[in-house]
Amino acid sequence: MTQPRQMRQEDIKAVGDLWKTEYKNEHPLDPDEKLNSRLDSMVQDDLPEAVAASSGYVCEARGKIIGFMTLTTPRSKPYIDNLYVSSEHRRQRVATKLVTKAQELHDSLTLHVFQDAIPAIKLYEKCGFKCKYCKVGENKDKNSMEWSRR
Repeated sequence: MTQPRQMRQEDIKAVGDLWKTEYKNEHPLDPDEKLNSRLDSMVQDDLPEAVAASSGYVCEARGKIIGFMTLTTPRSKPYIDNLYVSSEHRRQRVATKLVTKAQELHDSLTLHVFQDAIPAIKLYEKCGFKCKYCKVGENKDKNSMEWSRR
């Protein structure tokens, strides 16, 4: 597995396919037609923006993209907007490498994570994130988490 590298234009299709597959796996109750339209829009808009802003990162294994992260700065702190790892490559430190890359680039970060995404919450806590607003396992609402180098 490679270290994270910046996402390139030629990665967009593979990243989009990974995003759609894993998002659907994690949100099986969303209606397919509405979900597909929303995901298509996100892939068409968000990924090219991440490439243009040099704020998207990918990890590869054997030439295949197995995880990605996008960073934005819509708030006072840089924000981990999306982080997805293919289901067959989870628990192999892919997400940890991506989060560590973000921490190398910034002095502080924020993110939101679904309350029922217990493995993701534990990952972020291991990476030093603290809950700003958290309720674990209650519903599909999102927790707010922050990290600071200081």
